[in-house]
Amino acid sequence: MKRVEIITNQAIAEDILDSLEAHNIAENYTIIPHIHGRGKKGTRLGSPLWPEENCIYILYIDDDNVQIVKDVIKGIKDRFPNEGTKMFISPVEE
Repeated sequence: MKRVEIITNQAIAEDILDSLEAHNIAENYTIIPHIHGRGKKGTRLGSPLWPEENCIYILYIDDDNVQIVKDVIKGIKDRFPNEGTKMFISPVEE
């Protein structure tokens, strides 16, 4: 089992969820909305000066679904190259 964290601009969060659901991956997930920070693709503070915000999806998936999630995120990054999406995958101790 793996823990997957996907940090992305809220503008494309629904696109990510729709893509994961299309592959029957996102049956169970947690979303943390209104995440502020700065990365290579820009600053997102939810303020008048920096109005955009990020969110984080957290999923726990079987090992055999890891490549599907990687492919989904690659497709999102290809479709929205300026939005800034990062994915982190960690093993889960059982």
